[in-house]
This record gives sequence, structure tokens and C-alpha cells, in this order.
Amino acid sequence: MRGKQQVYIRSVRTCCRYCNKTPSELTVEDVRTFRLHLVESGLAPGSVNGAMVGLRFFLAH
Repeated sequence: MRGKQQVYIRSVRTCCRYCNKTPSELTVEDVRTFRLHLVESGLAPGSVNGAMVGLRFFLAH
């Protein structure tokens, strides 16, 4: 379980860096933009999905 938590935290951190925002400033649109960036950069679909799960959880809570 701890491994997944670290992946989720890394996803939020990376998205914040990409969007140049703090975690409290992230929006759904920021996450959509970040997802597109990940897909266009050639990241494997499973890795993109893992990042999105972490970001969705973060935004929901």
C-alpha cells in the first residue's frame, strides 16, 4: 500500500510543478492539461492511469 501512496504523492507533486501551482491551487482543468502532457510525452497508458488515479483522489479529498 505504501508504494501506491508514494506514486500518488509524486503525481500531485509533478502536476504542481508542471502547472506551476501549489496543491491547493490545482483545478480539474490543470489535471486535464497535465494528463494530455503525459500522453503526448509518450508515457505508458498504465503510468498515465496511475497518475490520474492519484490526482483524482487528491482533488476529491
